[in-house]
Amino acid sequence: MRLPRMIRWMVPVLLLASPVARADATMSIKAEFKQGGMIPASTWKQAEGASKVPTSGVLIVQLKGDKELVSTGGSGNIALIDFANLQFTMLDAVAKTYALVDMKDIQSKAPTSIPSTAQIPPQMKLLLQMMKATFSAHKTGRTDTLVGVHVEEVEWALSFELPPGALPLPGVPANQALTLVKATGHTWEASEGETKRVAALGEMYSHRSIASKVVDAQRILKPLEDYPGLHDGLAPLLEKMVTNPPVTLKLDVQLYVPVLAQLQPFLQAQGSEFPQGMDPNAPLGTLTVETTELSGAPLSAALFRVPDDFRQVSSDQMTKPLLPATSANSSRGAAAGTSLSFGASGGSAPANSTTPTMSPSQRAAAAAAVIRNDH
Repeated sequence: MRLPRMIRWMVPVLLLASPVARADATMSIKAEFKQGGMIPASTWKQAEGASKVPTSGVLIVQLKGDKELVSTGGSGNIALIDFANLQFTMLDAVAKTYALVDMKDIQSKAPTSIPSTAQIPPQMKLLLQMMKATFSAHKTGRTDTLVGVHVEEVEWALSFELPPGALPLPGVPANQALTLVKATGHTWEASEGETKRVAALGEMYSHRSIASKVVDAQRILKPLEDYPGLHDGLAPLLEKMVTNPPVTLKLDVQLYVPVLAQLQPFLQAQGSEFPQGMDPNAPLGTLTVETTELSGAPLSAALFRVPDDFRQVSSDQMTKPLLPATSANSSRGAAAGTSLSFGASGGSAPANSTTPTMSPSQRAAAAAAVIRNDH
C-alpha cells in the first residue's frame, strides 16, 4: 500500500526536524529495509515481486538560506520548504505541476490515524481503552564517528500491550498480557557541541524549534485523550522526536509481532499451526537509515525556485494516494532524468536496484535536472 504524497513529503520534515538554515548545506541519507525471519522467504519474494517497490533508496536534503529542497524518489516528487514564510511547495516533475500549502495547515490536511470515538465499534473502543503504549530510551555509552561527526548510541523500545484477560482465548494463560507490536532499535545522535564544530550540521539543525511549528505534539496526542494508556505512553516519544528532536545521523528499527507467538497455544487448541517457515519470535524486518554524506558546498539559487513552465494545482490534487506505477509512468519518470529512488515514493527502480555513488554537488545537479526536466 502506498502512502499519500502529503505523508511522504512530511517524512523528511519529521525525521530531520529541519531548521531555518543560515547558509548552504547538503545531507544525503540512505534507507534500506531487510526482511526478517518472521515471514517465510518465499512469501517475501512473492510480495516484493507484486509490489515492485524498492527496498532501498536515497533521500537528499539541501538547504540555502531559509529554504530547503527535499528530493525523494524516481517518480520526480520534490518538496520546497520556505521556513521564513512557513510555506510548503510540492512539485511533480513528471506532470510539471506544483501546489502551495501553508505549513500551519499541514496537520489539518493530513488524515488522522485514529477515528473519532463515535466511529469505533464498542468492543474495539474497549480494547483501545485497555491498550497501553510503553516507550523507553537510554544511552549505551558507545560512540562512533559518522560523516565526520562524533555520535553517541541510544537504545530504545516501543511496545503496545493489552492487559491480562483483555482477550480471553483458549490455551492463552489468563494472567498473561498480550504484546501486540514491539519496535526496538538504536539511534546515533550527535554529541553535544558537534553542531557548532561541524558547520554543515549546524546549518541543518541550528533552529530545530521549527519542528514544533510544523508538527504540534499535543495535537497529535489529542485524538488519544479517550485512551489514556496510549496517550500517556506515547507522550515521551513525541516529546523526544517532535518537541525536542535529537540530532540523529543514523537509526535502525526492528519490528516484532510478539502476540503471534503468544497466540500459538490458541491456534494449536483449534487444530491450526503457523505456515511452514514462519517464525513468530523473529523480527518482521529491519529498517536502517544512515547519513552517508554531509557537505557545506555552495548550492545554486535556481534549485530553490519553481520552474516557469510548471502549472499550479490545488493541494488536494497533489495529495491523492498514488496508484500502482505503470510502465508508462516508469518511462515518464526515466525521461524526467530522475536518478534518486526512495522506496516509499513508488519509483520505477527494481527492488534489487542500487543507487549510483554521487557526491553532494552531483546530487544537487541531479535534483535541479529533475525539476527542470532538462537532461
